[in-house]
Amino acid sequence: MRRNPPDFRRQWHLRNGILSIDLAATRGLVGDWAAHLADTVPDSAADALRQHTRTGRPFGSHTFTSQLEHALARRFTPAKRGRPKRQRADTEKG
Repeated sequence: MRRNPPDFRRQWHLRNGILSIDLAATRGLVGDWAAHLADTVPDSAADALRQHTRTGRPFGSHTFTSQLEHALARRFTPAKRGRPKRQRADTEKG
């Protein structure tokens, strides 16, 4: 075990909209990469990943998506479809 484990929050950099990750920080996380990559992914997870890839939306929990929206000031969750409902002015006669 390392005496000073890396701070993974500082192992990525965003430059010109491109995310780069320091791969040196990932060494030692997985013992046998061949076995790790050979593991199968459940069909439901693979389908969800494909859906998110097609739509361009992040793949993760609601909490993760909300935090990402807040951090990037960008909306990732789908909005309601169709035209917005008209706001009715509440006028009272009397």
